[in-house]
Amino acid sequence: MATLHPSHVAAVLLTGGQGSRLGGCAKSLVQVNGKPLVLRQLEALHAAGIQQIVVVTGFFHAEVETLLRTSAATAAWAQTVRVVRNPAPENGQQSSVLHGLTALAAPYELTLVVLVDQPLMTAQDYQECIEAYNGRPPRTCIAYPRVDGKRGNPVALGPEAVQAVLASGDTCRAYIESHGELVHQYPSQNGHFLADMDTLSDIENLRQQTGLNLQLP
Repeated sequence: MATLHPSHVAAVLLTGGQGSRLGGCAKSLVQVNGKPLVLRQLEALHAAGIQQIVVVTGFFHAEVETLLRTSAATAAWAQTVRVVRNPAPENGQQSSVLHGLTALAAPYELTLVVLVDQPLMTAQDYQECIEAYNGRPPRTCIAYPRVDGKRGNPVALGPEAVQAVLASGDTCRAYIESHGELVHQYPSQNGHFLADMDTLSDIENLRQQTGLNLQLP
């Protein structure tokens, strides 16, 4: 099996949520040590060598799109990012996934579906995902980490999986759950794949565990 280079990898970065369990604020704009989370994610993905990043906006599209536009002038990731808006984010995260996959400019050899609210993710973590996909068993084309028995993120999709999801009429999650034979759940000890910020308690726990300065927008 040929080894993928990060330049053959795309990412769909999901920023469309309502943040209802965070009091209705944009997770993508949470400040992590003084920097909005969406910018940290873009920097990490770019540093991992990923050549196309589709940012899917939704409920807070105006705020996120303005931030990206004003940041792009001096950002190394500017030429790799495309922004698309989910016009109906109330249909849920999976609708944003489909918008992002549809917007990919080319059939990349691997696409990572990335949640914006994972503040610990680094370039090395994304490279770990790529390497795990490289080492997947034959006849599988979907991979995601399993840490301490729990399913983590991001999800890695080969081109055949992307095409099949878009052709199926199903959500990405439903397709994955109904095609277990295509899935490689790779074991990892990397807690970054589990850490997210769904609630205020999650943010407080991350503050205490990591020492990060996390501030709501």
